[in-house]
Amino acid sequence: MRVSSNHQGQVGPVKKLKIKPLKLKPRLPSDFVDKTWLKLKSAIEAVFSQTKVSYSFEDLYRSAEDLCLHKKAELVYQKLKQQCELQVVKVLEKLTPLTMEPASFLQEIEKEWQTYCNQLLTIRSIFLYLDRTFVLQQSQMKSIFDMGLLLFRQQIEKSPATERTLSSGLVQMITQERRGDHVDRKILKSLVKMLLLLGLYSKHFEEEFLQETQRFYHSEGVERMKALQVLDYLIHCENRLREEEEKCNEYLDSCTYNPLTKIVEECLLKKHLHEVLEKGFNLFMDQLKIVDLRRMY
Repeated sequence: MRVSSNHQGQVGPVKKLKIKPLKLKPRLPSDFVDKTWLKLKSAIEAVFSQTKVSYSFEDLYRSAEDLCLHKKAELVYQKLKQQCELQVVKVLEKLTPLTMEPASFLQEIEKEWQTYCNQLLTIRSIFLYLDRTFVLQQSQMKSIFDMGLLLFRQQIEKSPATERTLSSGLVQMITQERRGDHVDRKILKSLVKMLLLLGLYSKHFEEEFLQETQRFYHSEGVERMKALQVLDYLIHCENRLREEEEKCNEYLDSCTYNPLTKIVEECLLKKHLHEVLEKGFNLFMDQLKIVDLRRMY
């Protein structure tokens, strides 16, 4: 037994300090969830309206984390989703494709798309704890960024006029470029990438694009075959094939390359093969134009 001496020099046992558990567990203030969410909501609204956020990033991050730690993660996710949906509806409703020129519509939707993606990244950084814990553990739940993209896609699909103007406008831009007109490739590349990210590329763009490609090159093949000498026509075909390959490398999806190349070859070469051989083969053979024969082959 341990002993100690008192002030009179007497020795006695050491008293043990006992800490009793609290009878009542600490309780959160009744308005904790509501107040904390209102703070986060005001920050979300400020981000979307591009105004100053009243709180520091650290404060907002900690508030979102606190809600998650107190088992309010699902509530926060659903409320965040509602705020993102309200913003997407607001953004796309102010774009009126029926009263805008296609070029202006494409320019505006591209600007809104870039802004929205940047805003989503900012919001995700505030709710990063939510995204990396609760959301990551839910197999059926999309990450915050992917959830935001899905909302944008759903809103586009609710508006046939938006879908139609977006798809046909992009196809028209590519046709103008084929004709030698100047187009804004930055917008073209950005919006095609948007369709790929939203999962709308194959469904709403590629089919119309390939159909227009076939119409364009069918018409061009007939016209150029009549107007050009065989050698010049073959060089033109080479250039067109190279240009379409560049499109696939720069902004089209790689899956478009094979059907696109097939259409160009069919319209410019296969449909005019007899005429090309009839006008060019004997001439090239007689003059031993090996390079041109190789090109023809």
